[in-house]
Amino acid sequence: MDHKTLVGFGVLLAASGCAPVIQQLEDAVWDLQKRLRAPGEASLALPADVWKEYRCSETRLPLFRIENRELIPPRLRPGQEFDHRLVYALCNGRDDAIQGSLRTRISYQGKVLVDDVNKSFSIKPGRWQVDTFIRLPPQAERGSYTLELEFASLDLAFTERSGFIVQ
Repeated sequence: MDHKTLVGFGVLLAASGCAPVIQQLEDAVWDLQKRLRAPGEASLALPADVWKEYRCSETRLPLFRIENRELIPPRLRPGQEFDHRLVYALCNGRDDAIQGSLRTRISYQGKVLVDDVNKSFSIKPGRWQVDTFIRLPPQAERGSYTLELEFASLDLAFTERSGFIVQ
């Protein structure tokens, strides 16, 4: 059963007063998705394929695109671990990676709860998927949180933000 079917089934259950059952089913689906993932990176396309797809010979280099970002699950409980998936594409006209500093921050109402810096992060030519597992602090309060990803090097810099809910 896919997530959309489950949500539709959940709406039906909610109408009949079964909200806790819905939450359990959604939690089970997200948990299964997360278990099917592993921390680390995987190549999804060769540099030559990305070069051709983005017509990199016709543009200023390096060309960097974040193609997808996901947080699984999107709703969390204090102390729970989640997966942050980043899919990116890079054309840099060379075979070597762009080295830089990657900072991951989680904040709540302007207060930084997690601040992790990897000073030797590599962004590689081609298309890559990077899965990072992050555990929320047990004292995390209910509410809306921000995950910020910031990369800086001599050749490339970007900042991306996304939100999630702690319930």
